[in-house]
Amino acid sequence: MLMTMMMQVLPELLRTSIEEKGGSVTGVVLGLIFSGGLFAYSLYNTIQDYTYCTQPVQAVCVDLERRRGSRGRAAYLPVWEYEYHGQLIRARSSLSSNVGVPQVGSPKTLYVDPNDPYKFRTKVSGYIVLDVVAGFFVVMILAIIVL
Repeated sequence: MLMTMMMQVLPELLRTSIEEKGGSVTGVVLGLIFSGGLFAYSLYNTIQDYTYCTQPVQAVCVDLERRRGSRGRAAYLPVWEYEYHGQLIRARSSLSSNVGVPQVGSPKTLYVDPNDPYKFRTKVSGYIVLDVVAGFFVVMILAIIVL
């Protein structure tokens, strides 16, 4: 009975709170849908990488492409070189960073897609958990800001 009453009162309280802060229920819903969509897309890509990039190879960082990162700081895209089925592959990371950037010449185990050896991922685990946690926090922060 208490739960039924809460389910009837809660939507009205949220609507009133949002409108008092100058927002709209539609804006909140669209923001949460957009954030949820970005989160789902990121999670889907991560799962795809884990599904297809399964073949371990030993790679060497041969270059660091400099990019402009957030707040004007330098960010780097590592370029990796490795051999796969007798073919020398040179592939660039898709994510730039200024944290944990490898040194040129440093080795690393990469996991490549056997059907497309230019596609790879760098870690065995951790990114799925990171995506879930990051997505949760983004949605919660948006909800807190708007509400």
